[in-house]
Amino acid sequence: MRGEARPGAYSGSRPDCRLAATPRARRCARSAGSRSKLPWDWLPRAGGLGIALFLALFALDSFEGQQSHGERASALMMHLLPNFACPGLVAVAWKRPWVGAVGSGTLALG
Repeated sequence: MRGEARPGAYSGSRPDCRLAATPRARRCARSAGSRSKLPWDWLPRAGGLGIALFLALFALDSFEGQQSHGERASALMMHLLPNFACPGLVAVAWKRPWVGAVGSGTLALG
């Protein structure tokens, strides 16, 4: 009796999870491993960070010419401004994928 699961109990890794219609139970069941961790779940995240690294390469042209250190630093920050949007979008889209889809399309059009 001790090792057997009760008929209504969730058999996941967290014993306090129950199969019920409450939001807490659904959140608990999702966090207990019902969502797959397949490679295509990570591809958009890696792609977003790869795009950010690619955009960072364009900031290297701010080091051309004869400029003071302050002018060079401000030029570098100006070149990196679009680059800050990509990791921010990846961070928001980590939990809300639809925001990532809409935001990626908006950034691509911009």
